[in-house]
Parts: sequence; C-alpha cells; structure tokens
Amino acid sequence: MDEKLVALLLFTLLIYGCTRGQPQGTQSEQCKKRGMINCWGSDDYGFSLIYPDGWQIEESGGAKVAFTSPQEAGFSSKCSILREEQPVPVYETFSEYLDKIGASVRELYKNNSITIVSFENRTLNGMPGREFVVTYNKGGQDYKVQQIGFIGNEHLYTITCSSRPATYDEYKPIFESIITSFKFG
Repeated sequence: MDEKLVALLLFTLLIYGCTRGQPQGTQSEQCKKRGMINCWGSDDYGFSLIYPDGWQIEESGGAKVAFTSPQEAGFSSKCSILREEQPVPVYETFSEYLDKIGASVRELYKNNSITIVSFENRTLNGMPGREFVVTYNKGGQDYKVQQIGFIGNEHLYTITCSSRPATYDEYKPIFESIITSFKFG
C-alpha cells in the first residue's frame, strides 16, 4: 500500500479517536467566542453556558443537555437545559404561556408529594422569565429542584437544577453560576 495512503489513514483514525469522545457543544463557535474551557454551546440554537470543573456532560441531541456533578453518597446533582422544539404561540402572552407550563409541572408531579417552595418572576441576562423551586418525593427519594423558564428566539428554554434537599444550599451557588452563564450569541 502507498505510504501516503497509509499515513492519511492513520492520521484520520488518530483525529477520529481523539475527537470522538468530546461532546459536540464544547467545539461550538459560541464557546470559542467566550474563550472558556468549561463551556458548552450550540451553534444551531445560538447559546452557550459555563459548567463547573469535574462535572460530566450528557447530550441528548438538539438543545437538550445535562451537566452532572461527581457522585456524593451515591447521588449526583444535575443541571439540564431544554429548548422546546415548537415555537411559543404568538397569540399567547409570556405570562399566559408560563402559567400553562406551571400548571403542567404541577400536574406532572401531582402524585409525588410536591411542595412549591417559591414561584416568582426572574430576569436572566435581560430576558424575563419565571423561576420556581419545589421539593418532592419520588420513589421514596427526596429532591429539591430549581427551574427557570424563559423565552428566547421565540422558543421556551428551561434550565432545571436538582439535588437532595440536604445538599441544595451547598449546590445553590453552583447552580446559579451555571444559570447566569447562559447567554445567546
């Protein structure tokens, strides 16, 4: 076999092997603009955010991604970002739309002993949104969840961060750093 062809094949395999395990979002133009190491971004959806050292990235395709802390006592805290595929209906106001989402969340957790800790307006990098914090029990396990919903580029985005109630206050500043690092463009 031609030496140039062998060298090209080896180079291709080397490049493929080195990049295969990297999450797609870390290679985005969004992150290159920010110049940050622990950055995940989506060029398709035009946003990025910064995540903590040691956290793992789980991509689910599209604009759904989760960041998971190292395990403590068999549990990992998590923050996830989800972009709804369908645009927000133009005939609904932001408040009406988010109120519907809140009702859906209550319905979703109705059998899980949910307690609403707070539900309030929140601004995230100039975008109006709603934030709620809930505690609930599912399968005998207690959770505390902070979720922020906001509309950007005509789509609903939700950032959801969860932990055990006993460690929530410890993780709250970490959650806030992830949440406030979210930006478009």
